[in-house]
Amino acid sequence: MGFTIDDRDKAILREMQADASITNASLAKKIGLSASACLARTDNLIKTGVIKQFTAIVDELSLIHISEPTRH
Repeated sequence: MGFTIDDRDKAILREMQADASITNASLAKKIGLSASACLARTDNLIKTGVIKQFTAIVDELSLIHISEPTRH
């Protein structure tokens, strides 16, 4: 891996696991970093492979309801 994960990196990972769509500005505010420092850390976590991907979890039941035609 080549670097050490500290408490702030762990906080980034924790917040992103809870909500991967969080904006960098919101993430930075939550963990007490500047936006540029937060982005640099997040980029580093991605470049080193700690963060492998961002995933959307689909609620299949909601999808069925959205896909059904409206009946009048």
